[in-house]
Amino acid sequence: MEGPVARFERPVAVAVRDVNGATLTGMSVLNHDTEFAVRRDLPRLVLFAMVVVALYLAVHFRDLTDCLLAVLPALFGLTCLLAFMRLSGQKLNMVNLVAFPLLIGIDVDYGIFIISAARRRDIRQLNRDAIAQRLLPAVAAVTLCAATTLLGFGSLAFTSVPAVRSLGVAVGAGIVSCVIGGFFLVVPLLFIRKMR
Repeated sequence: MEGPVARFERPVAVAVRDVNGATLTGMSVLNHDTEFAVRRDLPRLVLFAMVVVALYLAVHFRDLTDCLLAVLPALFGLTCLLAFMRLSGQKLNMVNLVAFPLLIGIDVDYGIFIISAARRRDIRQLNRDAIAQRLLPAVAAVTLCAATTLLGFGSLAFTSVPAVRSLGVAVGAGIVSCVIGGFFLVVPLLFIRKMR
């Protein structure tokens, strides 16, 4: 008998291929095979989306450090989302799978806002107070943008359809953790960069 982890290692059709005349059907088989496909394809999908975004940022900023700082909130948000889903026991499905590439596109904006505000004038020429004044409008813009996006997608968490509800929860958790990453990772790193 296979354990609970081993049951997601292969589709059901492969598991019963040695049994002559056996054909499994039904929603449970479809759900199992779909979950298998999601677990197999999600890392490739997220990696592809991150590579495309990183290439765009490299062309946009033309600076590797700024590119990495702009992507950092999105990476932090996705990591926190995976941890949240693991701790809360949420499973990946075909609907909340959409949250991952969606969040890469949404969350990278917050890093771009912060880095663009810092780049308007080279922050290495400014003192700490001037840097804070430079970043304050970007922080306000990120907060407002995140709040409206959170309200829009977060409203899905109150629907009666469990799969759609899981999308609302996933996007909400991803946005909140991305904003936290932007404010408590990127902004301090900009100050550290200034001191160096």
